[in-house]
Amino acid sequence: VALLKAVQDTCHEDPKLLDYFGVLVAELYWTRCLEEDVILAWFDYGTGAGITVFRMQVVDFV
Repeated sequence: VALLKAVQDTCHEDPKLLDYFGVLVAELYWTRCLEEDVILAWFDYGTGAGITVFRMQVVDFV
């Protein structure tokens, strides 16, 4: 969960990365850096800056 939260925070802090959150999550999943259960837990229970925007980017992936 820490990795996913770090990606979320980084994308929120840098406007140039904001639109790439979903792509980054998918890539981290396909390269086996993030497990499915971690992504689902973050999607269901995650908090933090920009959470709604980031959830919308991964809704099709989840």
